[in-house]
Amino acid sequence: MVIKMDERQRLILKPILVMLASSIVSAVMIALNKKVLEDGLDVLVLITYRLLVAGLFIAPIAFFLERKSRPKLSFGILVYLFVSAILGNSLTQYLFYLGLKFTSATYAAAFFNMTPVITFLLSIVFRQETSNFRSWAGLAKAVGTAVNLGGGMMLTLYKGMVLIKSSTAEGLGQQTLLDSAMHGSKKWTLGSLALLLGCFSWALWFPLQSRIVRRYRALYTATAIVFFFSFLQTALISLSIQKGISLWILRSKFQILTVVYGGIVGSGMSFLASSWCVEKRGPVFAIAFFPVTQVAVAIIDVSFLHEQLHLGSLLGSIVIISGLYMLLWGKSKEALDSGSLSKSTETRTINLEAASTVVSAIVCRLGVLLLSYQCNVFLKGVTEEIFSKLVHDQIRCINEGAKILIKISDIRKDEEYCCF
Repeated sequence: MVIKMDERQRLILKPILVMLASSIVSAVMIALNKKVLEDGLDVLVLITYRLLVAGLFIAPIAFFLERKSRPKLSFGILVYLFVSAILGNSLTQYLFYLGLKFTSATYAAAFFNMTPVITFLLSIVFRQETSNFRSWAGLAKAVGTAVNLGGGMMLTLYKGMVLIKSSTAEGLGQQTLLDSAMHGSKKWTLGSLALLLGCFSWALWFPLQSRIVRRYRALYTATAIVFFFSFLQTALISLSIQKGISLWILRSKFQILTVVYGGIVGSGMSFLASSWCVEKRGPVFAIAFFPVTQVAVAIIDVSFLHEQLHLGSLLGSIVIISGLYMLLWGKSKEALDSGSLSKSTETRTINLEAASTVVSAIVCRLGVLLLSYQCNVFLKGVTEEIFSKLVHDQIRCINEGAKILIKISDIRKDEEYCCF
């Protein structure tokens, strides 16, 4: 049966579908990068190529879209953009991919859900943010921050039992597994430290980017320049460290595909999609989809990369996501109480929370489907009839969720959303 949608329903669903697609694109990019790093591609080489491709993709768009409205570039703006390239791309991506190389895709994606909370803490340190702990909003922000950081500590310090074993681990002997675990523990610690530093680097980038947007109102041009600066930075560092041209040779079609996909789709198109959604629905809406990327990464990580899924990663991810949503709710509530949100915005805030809940429920149910499938593969204990029923349940869940999403909001095209 074909469901006809009016203009209002399309306005509701379009940002949701765009952010879901962007989250899945990011998850695929993380998984592809994990694979090529395991195959021996150097971290800096991967980042350099990816930034070059992204810059070449964004530059023509910036030239044609902003050729009439582009303001004049000053030396001060160029300095801001150069520092933005370091914090937002070069340093953050290097630390993230270093952490990704030494841990797992699921773990790395979960860790970066801490970035909004670290940004909030840095805003308090720099006196850009205040909290009234006697109000519900201030209490929610404080508790959400503590819960989120607690989840990060759980991810780092507690691995727990293996919920899903990798297919490669089954063929190794006990002593080999023991040696691998001891060696892997050191790498896991180094990877966790790199991811934590990457979160801080990215968190420092947000207030800087906010200042750049206010002083230079040409988003695509600024982004193209940042990609160009980042490319030069990583290329010079890589050439100074790596002595040999052989490291720069992409040795397989898969490596070429990963670089092109990461630059055009993962960086370029994903950036454009996220920017469009922030403009239409606000940054809170975009941040609310962070956990979708994590769930998608977990599905790819277990199903295709055959990584082990640990109890600590699962519990830590749930705690981090819970803290993130508590912080977002506190921010929305605070803006509402201060009068910076209108009554219609109050309705949209409530609708946003409902939409986030529905989307989270859908992806969590899909996660249950994945685990059921893995149990069927590894334990051979689920019959075809039971598995078919599980699939039917997931389809029904998605169908009901889509119906709810159509009803939960009343958005007009010319309305603006409050940013925090």
